[in-house]
Amino acid sequence: PMEHINVAVIGVGLQGGGHLASYKALEGVNLVAVCDVNEEAAKSAAAANGIPGRYTDYKEMLAGEKLDGVSIVIPDHLHYEPTMAALNAGAHVLLEKPMALSVPEAEEMAAKANQTGLNLMVNFSHRHQLPSIMAKQRIDSGEVGQPIYAYARLNNTLFVPTKMLSWAQKTALPHWLIT
Repeated sequence: PMEHINVAVIGVGLQGGGHLASYKALEGVNLVAVCDVNEEAAKSAAAANGIPGRYTDYKEMLAGEKLDGVSIVIPDHLHYEPTMAALNAGAHVLLEKPMALSVPEAEEMAAKANQTGLNLMVNFSHRHQLPSIMAKQRIDSGEVGQPIYAYARLNNTLFVPTKMLSWAQKTALPHWLIT
């Protein structure tokens, strides 16, 4: 029989909803908790997904749940502390990009993962989108010959950083690079 793992999602906004849907679709994964500073969002996500635990404080969630893994799906500038807390609590971490806003923070997060023997993975979701997959297949098959240069572009309208993401001014360039 397949071993079940217990996971939680910190941040249930647009991207967090994708993490919830992905976990729900996986056999052997128990979604046991969600956390969001917006209590109504946490309550709604928990109810919609049949998740028993809902929190507004990730520290309380990490202390109150036995978790094998945590998705951290919150604004970029907030990644460091919950990542370190989840690793200290013994949970593997799937973190939205970018990993951190500074090299020292990223290095410290990676060192903590190495020290604890836990996995820390950054979700480069565009690698799994159909156009990226098709391009890789064409290259691997030799259909396009040996690449010597590549150019890829991901466009967002001005709406995304100025209206959609209220925290965009607190992030760094890596958020806007294709990942």
